[in-house]
Amino acid sequence: MPRGTTHPVGAIFKVVAQWALQTDPTPQQGVRIDGQIDGYWIEPPDEVPSIQPPYDPTGAVLVAEGHDGSHLGLSLVRRNDGTYGPVSHAAVLTYFHTTGMEDGETWKFAVYDHGELSAVFDCIPPLQEASVDEVRQTFGGEAADRARPDYPTIVFRINQVHGK
Repeated sequence: MPRGTTHPVGAIFKVVAQWALQTDPTPQQGVRIDGQIDGYWIEPPDEVPSIQPPYDPTGAVLVAEGHDGSHLGLSLVRRNDGTYGPVSHAAVLTYFHTTGMEDGETWKFAVYDHGELSAVFDCIPPLQEASVDEVRQTFGGEAADRARPDYPTIVFRINQVHGK
């Protein structure tokens, strides 16, 4: 190769290095939905551990007050783009907890703070369906914007049974 010319591999490394310097290493904004609670789905009849499991949380919920004063929950799952979104009716049988609730099981959702159990919720069937507009009215615009427009979002009753 003549002196003063750039080797093609060197040019690729230079482009990659420039890209790496320009890429913001901070996490993507808007990954979580405001108010979401991260935690662990506990299958019936398993006991809720008092110490946080050694693996990453298995899900998230969003809680809102229903029209009748009861509490309603959305199950949130991490999507392929890294953001969280509500589970739709199309995905009910994809997840153990929603499959169980579809079969009439009450699942627990456990939340930990600094490794210690801080809250437990009962997630109570039957699964109900909500349109995007109903999700917007009950859970807010951010949840509605992430709900599938082509399938209803699943909603369930949720009661806190431990913690503040």
